[in-house]
Amino acid sequence: MSKELEGKVTVITGASAGIGRATALLCAREGAKLVLSDIDEAGGHSLVEDIVAMGGEATFLRADASSQADIRAMLDHAIATHGVIDCVFNNVGIPQLRRSILEIPLEEWNRVITVNLTGCFLALQLEIPLLLTRPRASIVNMASFSGVAATPLMAAYSSSKFGVIGLTKSAAAEFARTGLRINAVCPTATLTPGMVGYLEKMGVTPEEAGESYPAGRMAQPEEMAEVVLWLLSDRSSYINGQAICATGGPSGITV
Repeated sequence: MSKELEGKVTVITGASAGIGRATALLCAREGAKLVLSDIDEAGGHSLVEDIVAMGGEATFLRADASSQADIRAMLDHAIATHGVIDCVFNNVGIPQLRRSILEIPLEEWNRVITVNLTGCFLALQLEIPLLLTRPRASIVNMASFSGVAATPLMAAYSSSKFGVIGLTKSAAAEFARTGLRINAVCPTATLTPGMVGYLEKMGVTPEEAGESYPAGRMAQPEEMAEVVLWLLSDRSSYINGQAICATGGPSGITV
């Protein structure tokens, strides 16, 4: 049986930990040639070592997903290394502290919007022209269930992720007839290192937080990676401009 991404050059941002790392490992097992980026250089190089040890192919370049220059350098590196790009997972997202919209400092609002939404916009502007040259190319943007069902006390984060979904749908509609597909994945709260740190600040354990979710637990990064892989692969060939929710149930409850 052929692998899902056999020989496809796949770019993953935010790859050093959590959903990005799990997706990189899964894509490597499915035959992708990986170009990885993150601001966490140690985590990125460690990931490359793990992928190479399992027989995969990967390179890493430090890049800030909110920097147009860094994004361009990452894509230039991918083209210089492989000549083409077939798939991209724009795995960008930073949280905000839970607080009333009346109390969100402008600096925090600007930072969340810049990284989560503007970073995705800048990436798409640079990625789309490169992927238009490839048959069956696919882009997946990291959104959130908080971009589908607004989360109280998370106005900046929810706004940024609603924006990512709107950006995804608009871009997908614009380029649908070219064969390029652009979708978003909308995870529920997932047990990543970042989420664990976030819960610690709130004084909540992952087990306690998980009780509020339909499945009675939080998601694992590997479960989200499977959704991303499906969207990147040809198996989702007629899925375009969609925000795919992976929530473990039909509830709108979020942390």
